[in-house]
Amino acid sequence: MTKLATIQKIHSILPHPNKDVERLEIGKILEWPVVIPKGQFKNESLVVFIQIDSIVPFTNPYFAFMERQKYRVWSAKFKGSPSQGLVCPITILPYKVGDIIAPAIPPDEGTVLFTNYKEGEDVTEILGITKYEKGLDATICGDAKGSFPTNLISITDEDNLLNYAEVLNELDGVECYITVKADGSSMTVFYNDGEVGVCSRRLEQKEGTGFWKIADKYDLPNKLKARGQYLAIQAEACGGKIQGNPLGLTEPTMFVFNVKDLFTGKWYGFKEIALICEDLSVPMVQLVQLPFVFDKAIHTVAYLQDLANKVTYTTATGQIKKGEGIVLRTTVPKYSSILGKALSVKVINQDY
Repeated sequence: MTKLATIQKIHSILPHPNKDVERLEIGKILEWPVVIPKGQFKNESLVVFIQIDSIVPFTNPYFAFMERQKYRVWSAKFKGSPSQGLVCPITILPYKVGDIIAPAIPPDEGTVLFTNYKEGEDVTEILGITKYEKGLDATICGDAKGSFPTNLISITDEDNLLNYAEVLNELDGVECYITVKADGSSMTVFYNDGEVGVCSRRLEQKEGTGFWKIADKYDLPNKLKARGQYLAIQAEACGGKIQGNPLGLTEPTMFVFNVKDLFTGKWYGFKEIALICEDLSVPMVQLVQLPFVFDKAIHTVAYLQDLANKVTYTTATGQIKKGEGIVLRTTVPKYSSILGKALSVKVINQDY
């Protein structure tokens, strides 16, 4: 389960950059900038931090103020300052003594109850917070054949660099490349044991429905059968009515970002993915920066955030639009002990 809500420390509080704003200030949690009410929190204090794209429970009276946003935490701007997450006082949690969680009831006057929550502790389940999932347009929902085949390949879930800035140490000196984070919907096409499967983010779909139409556009099922190699291709499906088609594509399109050999279990690197895409005549995800050697002294969080804030889409009609962000990957797959999976992270455009 993704850690959507955790105990974190506010490690800096700065004035709002707009001097005319008197009731707000900027707190920093991990690497996330969050707008907070002035004077409500103290520097170095422990708080509950809820990530963007989380859904808070409407049944909790504390979150009543989130009704207008349909209880979704998203990247926003307050008086011109980016705010990426929600900071809540630790007192919204039930009391905890040792490993025992007690009902969240006000203590008797003069009684002190020790909360005992630790920095980094996951409180997602305690608070009943769930992950926001982008809905699929009816044209690509498809009929479900079964669950996503996690026995063959993992569901795509890119971690945000602002949660794991320490991965920059793992990237230092490693050859990397940067791509656009295409705003669409994840799809997977695989060939295994004589059968072709096409999946949305969570489900395998029945042939002829949903993402099969995009796979068929590239004749992928037949090409994979002819190739005979046990292979899984993961891509972002964009265009049509998917997420409102921010790229301005004239028809549904897939952009490949991952390839896995299902027989050996090997994940392909940058050059191998490019060759597969060329061989199968499917587009690879758009490059922002060609392979380069990562230098943590240069490629800081601030540098990468600035790069993400500047990324753009060029639509089919030549319009330049703000992009959703970037994804940083190693050219040769590398395991991250910090992430517990392949070393790659995304950075979201704060102005998207």
